[in-house]
Amino acid sequence: MGLKLQKSITLILMVLFFTTCRDTINFEIPDTIKDAIFIEGKLTKGTPSTVFVKIGQVFNFSANPSRFSAEFVQVIDESGQALALSSQEQGIFKLTIPSDHPSFKIDYGHAYKIRLQLKNQETYESAYDTLYQVPEIVDLKLGKLSKNITLSDGMKQTQEILSLLVSAPLTTPNKSRPHLLWELESVFKQSDSPEGDFIRRGPCGLIEVEPKTCYLSIDPIDNYISLNTKLFSGDNLVDFTVYEADNTNTFVFSEGHYITLYQQSISDAAFEYWSQANQLTNRNGSIFEAPSGKIVTNFSNVDNEKDEVFGYFFATESNFRRIYISPEAAGNPRSHCPPVGGHSVLCDNCLCWQNSSRDKPDWWKE
Repeated sequence: MGLKLQKSITLILMVLFFTTCRDTINFEIPDTIKDAIFIEGKLTKGTPSTVFVKIGQVFNFSANPSRFSAEFVQVIDESGQALALSSQEQGIFKLTIPSDHPSFKIDYGHAYKIRLQLKNQETYESAYDTLYQVPEIVDLKLGKLSKNITLSDGMKQTQEILSLLVSAPLTTPNKSRPHLLWELESVFKQSDSPEGDFIRRGPCGLIEVEPKTCYLSIDPIDNYISLNTKLFSGDNLVDFTVYEADNTNTFVFSEGHYITLYQQSISDAAFEYWSQANQLTNRNGSIFEAPSGKIVTNFSNVDNEKDEVFGYFFATESNFRRIYISPEAAGNPRSHCPPVGGHSVLCDNCLCWQNSSRDKPDWWKE
């Protein structure tokens, strides 16, 4: 499971600059935004624990903003002890911390932060974020609900859609009550239908004569849904709707589809960040909505408090559940292959999908 914050931040900034006014305008992105740094970081308690940090440029009208190298990236505990992260790819830093590490312990109720220095000698540091135990998911199941949709001709229609319902306690065994953050990923099965009686070269390599089946990943399908657990008077979530599949009449549900739900614990401060992120990315431009503004961050330039910094570091624990959606449950949508009235690279070679593999996941059961 990867962290996908930068795409969300880019979308947030698009919202800030493009949806606050409905008229066509000419504008320049302020240099403070164009040159701003984005840092995303996450410590996940586990066996072993992991730390992930990504550093890059916030906004350049590109789907792939530049990433920055660093002189060092460290994770620091409350006692001031630091461990260095390593980089195998520009702008991406990782660290694995074994459970039996002699001096750096990852435990509930303790706080951690990130400190880094770029090649230009600018140093950035996050605030400490406290780690909380995460409640175990008790159940994850499919539900159905009716939703009003607007057709292309403007007419309203009630449509039945699939939803994901999660049940979990809100209080952990150690009596803490963290906020929750959910992340969803999916994998679907796709069989290709190469045409012709010879092997030819396609846009992503050789096309095999024999048809095959691939398992394709959509990561994420709906990322970072936050829940303020303090708004609930009880101690349990029961059949809480965590995801609505607006359209299952699509090929990704035609041969079988798995959704993985990750449930993560977050602090009060981290909840504030994710709450603002969700509000900004889900804006529709209504004049009745709260005005857009800069999303909170817990990073700062240690030598220049006016430096614009975006992103967040948080500490968490995570558990997950998977659920299978059969073609029948999705309404038996038509398969993408063979294509109707045209050509499809995916049908020539299902390995052309960016995150595709012929290896069936060990957990895949129909």
